Amino acid sequence: MSNQVTATGKLGNPPELRYSANGKAWATFSIATEHRFKSQDEWQSATTWLRCKTFGEYAEHLAQSAGKGDRITISGRLEQNDFTDKQGNERSTLEVVCNSIALDLRFATATPDRIERNDGRTTHRDRADAAAEEQF
Repeated sequence: MSNQVTATGKLGNPPELRYSANGKAWATFSIATEHRFKSQDEWQSATTWLRCKTFGEYAEHLAQSAGKGDRITISGRLEQNDFTDKQGNERSTLEVVCNSIALDLRFATATPDRIERNDGRTTHRDRADAAAEEQF
């Protein structure tokens, strides 16, 4: 069974970039996805908000590249987080741990900057999966 989600939507706010105590970057963000449907011969739309996060250099690149309102496509796995709120109630949230994020070039242009690795070679491989596995 696969736990893979892909969605396209608009960033609700700029990604929030943070660093852990040991210096690892992580970013949280939300996207609004729109679903259009016909109800009684009239078109309707509904918005669903997805909470997302990503880690490492991917988080830093996202924070530098995308802003509020940008249309992006995300792909990743769903993760459930259980917690107790301030009133003592048990709560649960779903987040997408992203291993792929892309600007929608139908609505914007982009200029890629290749990243140099320590050994001098240019990397074309996305390292978000490895960074996600190293969660603090």
